[in-house]
Amino acid sequence: MATTISRDPFARTETTRTSVTVQAGEGCAWCGSLNGRSSLFRYTVESDGGRSWPDTHLFCSIGCRRSYYS
Repeated sequence: MATTISRDPFARTETTRTSVTVQAGEGCAWCGSLNGRSSLFRYTVESDGGRSWPDTHLFCSIGCRRSYYS
């Protein structure tokens, strides 16, 4: 189930995340950690028009995702 993280009313998009269980040796695409969990998050940007853009990388937090793409 996707959880809404943020909404940009001017761009008319929202960012959601879903939890993905990872194998040993995998980590966040930005910092490499798991933050004590056995899962990471896959973030997706969805527009009001119905289009969605899922990230190809997994992240431990929204902060790492923002740092990676900025």
